[in-house]
Amino acid sequence: MDTDVSLNTAADALVGEVNGMTFIEQVRFTVKPMRLKLIMKLDRFESTSRYRIGPEGKPLLMEQISDMAGSGMGKEGGAHTVTTYSDYRAVGRQR
Repeated sequence: MDTDVSLNTAADALVGEVNGMTFIEQVRFTVKPMRLKLIMKLDRFESTSRYRIGPEGKPLLMEQISDMAGSGMGKEGGAHTVTTYSDYRAVGRQR
């Protein structure tokens, strides 16, 4: 929507360790209440992503949770989304 919310955004990262390797286990973004354009207001936004180390030693996204609430054009609403990722498998390179 061509609105930069970065000045109102905070990020927290939780660092974990597996087999002596440190990695970002969880990232959480929160956005302070703010107006978007002149007709909308964001009351709350939070997004949390959780990772684990996969069999190849690389972080894999396991879960993403988003929660938001706001109003616009005289209506209030919100959304809560949970996305879970599993059954990762290696894919060979195409030539």
